[in-house]
Amino acid sequence: MITVERILDIFDDHGYKVHGYEEGDELCGYEIETWTEALGINMVHFIDCRNQDYEGGSVTPEKIVEELRDIWNGFDANQEAVSHWEAYPELRGYGLRLLLEDMENYDSKLGDVVHDVTRKYMYEEDQ
Repeated sequence: MITVERILDIFDDHGYKVHGYEEGDELCGYEIETWTEALGINMVHFIDCRNQDYEGGSVTPEKIVEELRDIWNGFDANQEAVSHWEAYPELRGYGLRLLLEDMENYDSKLGDVVHDVTRKYMYEEDQ
């Protein structure tokens, strides 16, 4: 089965920076970060592996895959565009259409990561 380290490599392959999150001395998850292509909007997601009903340690490939799927399923490009439009007036100079396209493209990028990680988790042995 694929390892946590291989999943982190996949994030890197897709242009995400990965930062471990610890509470005390225990790794509890990861923050993944990248920027949108057109407008360079910082996109950060927290893969939270705390308080879940899984066997084994705190951070496992299974937890990462499930959390990543939840993040993507909860991502709404329209809502993100409106939220950024309202929060960052400087984006208005680019127009709402470009902002929405940027968020839709980001949604696709996030989906590519989810599909790549899931495929490797479900069907490939780690090398």
